[in-house]
Amino acid sequence: MSSYQTATSHQTHDVQRLNPDQCERLFAHGIHEENVFYNRLNFFMVCEALLFAGAISGMMEDKPASRSLIVFICMIGTIVSLLWWFAQVNKLVLLRTLEHRLIETFPEIRESIEIADKRRKIPGWSVSAILAHALPALFLLAWLYLIAHSIIIRGGHPDTPVAEASK
Repeated sequence: MSSYQTATSHQTHDVQRLNPDQCERLFAHGIHEENVFYNRLNFFMVCEALLFAGAISGMMEDKPASRSLIVFICMIGTIVSLLWWFAQVNKLVLLRTLEHRLIETFPEIRESIEIADKRRKIPGWSVSAILAHALPALFLLAWLYLIAHSIIIRGGHPDTPVAEASK
């Protein structure tokens, strides 16, 4: 069963026939929302990478930072990861809704998706869904590891530089 069939089998409304202006707006809205999805993904990736670089730099032996600063940066990273995950999943829901409306409206889009689903090694596989869930989750796990590493594994007083506590 294709992802189109799976997605449309639960719908109860009738397909409305749209005039050319409505079709154009629907298509433009779909493109806009997809751009927002990937732009947001890029923004959060850069934000997380900068925070991560700051946390790792603070743990380096040549310029140690206090443990409380490292934990603070990691907590900010954790919150950013959770916000990112929430935002991406919500945008993914809208993207999927628009995708299904486009499939219903444009037969050539439906045909292309059905052909692609037949050619995929894993039917229904969605890169967007993986990006919306996996990247924020991986960063979240990395932040939690760094917090545990800074507090539990290294031990010591919170204001002790991380590099000194490991000696």
